[in-house]
Amino acid sequence: RALRGSEESRARTEATLREELQFASDLFDTVPAIILVFDQRGDIVRHNRYLELLTGRRLSELGAADWIDTFVPARCREIARADIADVLAGSSSDACAIPIVTAQGDERVIEWRATGFRDATGNAPFVLAVGLDITERVAAIGREQEAEHRYRTLFETMMQGCFVERADGVL
Repeated sequence: RALRGSEESRARTEATLREELQFASDLFDTVPAIILVFDQRGDIVRHNRYLELLTGRRLSELGAADWIDTFVPARCREIARADIADVLAGSSSDACAIPIVTAQGDERVIEWRATGFRDATGNAPFVLAVGLDITERVAAIGREQEAEHRYRTLFETMMQGCFVERADGVL
């Protein structure tokens, strides 16, 4: 009887763990952000679907290709590798913007944050990196700065004064 109760308890525990794992997996794939898990060599051991949707590339099709060499522009690869190494060594990671390249050759600006998964001994065998696509925000800021510069130049180079008149004729 005690054995049967133990088996039922174990079965309930396993079912609960499967449900929680499925929930975490669904959440992982639903988040509209890139989620990557790197091992100590810097290889991706897990990723979510958003990465593939954003880049138009399936990681499973890349084989043994290095993720950074494939997705990160050459000018930023050293920084990306150093960030992963720093987190694995125990440093904290501040947000940083590192672009990635899509299958079509377009660059997307990604704001990355990373943290190490610590084991009982304090080592970080894995790095969790989360990236938000901020391409449109960066472009909007650029357009705003360009418009401001244009209007500032216009007003600074005017030879005569400029008046603003309301619809009722008041200056």
